[in-house]
Amino acid sequence: MMKIRKIETIPYRIPYTRPLSFATGTITAVENVFVRIHTDEGIVGEADAPARPYIYGESQQSIITAINQWFLPSLNDIDLLDNEKVGHAMAWVTDNPAARAAVDLAIWDATGKYRQMSCGQLLGGWCDEIRVSHMIGHDLPPKMAESAVSMAEKYGINTFKVKTGTALQTDILACKLIRKALPEANLYLDANHGWSSAEAIAAGLALKDEGFLFFEEPSPAADRIGRRRLNQHLGLPVCGDESCRSLEEVGREISDNIASMICIKTARTGFSESRKIAALCEGLNVPVYVGNQGDTKTGTLANIHFACSLRHTSLYAAELTNFLDIADDLHAEDIPIVAGKIKRPATAGMGISIDPGKLSYYRCDK
Repeated sequence: MMKIRKIETIPYRIPYTRPLSFATGTITAVENVFVRIHTDEGIVGEADAPARPYIYGESQQSIITAINQWFLPSLNDIDLLDNEKVGHAMAWVTDNPAARAAVDLAIWDATGKYRQMSCGQLLGGWCDEIRVSHMIGHDLPPKMAESAVSMAEKYGINTFKVKTGTALQTDILACKLIRKALPEANLYLDANHGWSSAEAIAAGLALKDEGFLFFEEPSPAADRIGRRRLNQHLGLPVCGDESCRSLEEVGREISDNIASMICIKTARTGFSESRKIAALCEGLNVPVYVGNQGDTKTGTLANIHFACSLRHTSLYAAELTNFLDIADDLHAEDIPIVAGKIKRPATAGMGISIDPGKLSYYRCDK
């Protein structure tokens, strides 16, 4: 039996080396909450919660409030090894996905340490390494192509997400230049709802010979008629991301023919709900990939374990490089990318190793 003794929620801020730009805004710094769960067994579980007020309505303060005032009291008498009970104990609070996911991830980290198994093994243990995808943020089209080539040459990465959703013709040019620079690469684009359905269809027609794998959130998900039209005419899978924030939303988007592929983010649905989403998609023969939520190394470790845990989550490259664009990190060790792949840590839990000096320096509550 393992119960919570206390939870630490530590807000911190680390700048990006260069701004991360996409259709709905620009991020200049990581502004997350580091979550540390202390158990009565003396085991500590850790995780990271990214604040995304412009996507999920969560701030650092709302994450801290949700965890300390709502989730912690609900979990005080729960055996943390009873994973299904943990999820149901927090279910009375709506929304707050990053806060909920961080609690779930930290509990899985503690469980792995308790059982002396990696989280990847606990979750399924399918493989011990995963192919890496890199996200190319908005910039001038030639610079976007140069960035992709640089990552391919330096890390052997052969899969790239291209951020689009601003000016249609500029976006199309960027996609074509990246394809010309890397003719053998796996490419997909993410418009962050920035195009209309008509523009997304036009982009699909303009890029039909460029060999893109899928279009992620090409148009507003609220335009359900337009999204159905996309699925009918695009000729490529339409991938749901921000529109698929929970198991229920994933089921609805698939059954309504709005999305034909799903992006799973552990920072949004933890391990517990992410497993259910992956199982639903596998049963319906809907492909998935593990995406990035502006993750630090701590968040990236969670993604690595989950992507490696199941056959269905390992079929597509996972987005695991965001930490390379952050000026520093709380996690003390490097995450090597070799020949376009990352190995799953074999240590118990998620393998998180926090530098106490960096945590003290970057925290913004003292």
